Amino acid sequence: MPCLDEACLPLDCQLPQSDELCAICYTSELREQACVKLECGHVYHEDCVVQLLSHKWSTLQISFAFMSCPSCKAEIQETQSQQIVTELAKLRSFRDQIHAIALDVAKNQGLDKDERLTKEGDFY
Repeated sequence: MPCLDEACLPLDCQLPQSDELCAICYTSELREQACVKLECGHVYHEDCVVQLLSHKWSTLQISFAFMSCPSCKAEIQETQSQQIVTELAKLRSFRDQIHAIALDVAKNQGLDKDERLTKEGDFY
C-alpha cells in the first residue's frame, strides 16, 4: 500500500486521508501503523485486521461474520499481508469442516429434504 502522507499520494488516489482513524481500533490514525487495503476498498491497520480474525467469534455460538469487513460486511479476501492470508486459510478450513459436519447432521436427521435447505438462496 502506498504511503498515506498526503504529499506522497497521487492526485487521483482514492485512499483515506492520513489523519483518519482506523475503523477497527478507533485509537490511532491510519498513518501511524502499517495498513492494508481490503478488496472492498476499505483501509485498516494490518494488526487490527489480524486481531479481528484471531479473536474469532465473541459468543458461544460459532459464527463467521467476523471474517467480513467491519464497514461493508464483504468477506475479507486475501491481501498482500501474509499474516492475514495465514489467518484466513486456517479459518476457512475450520468453516468448511463445520459446514460438512452440519450437512452430515442434517442428513442423519432427515433435514436435508427440508425446503429451507433445498431452496436456492435461502438463509439456511
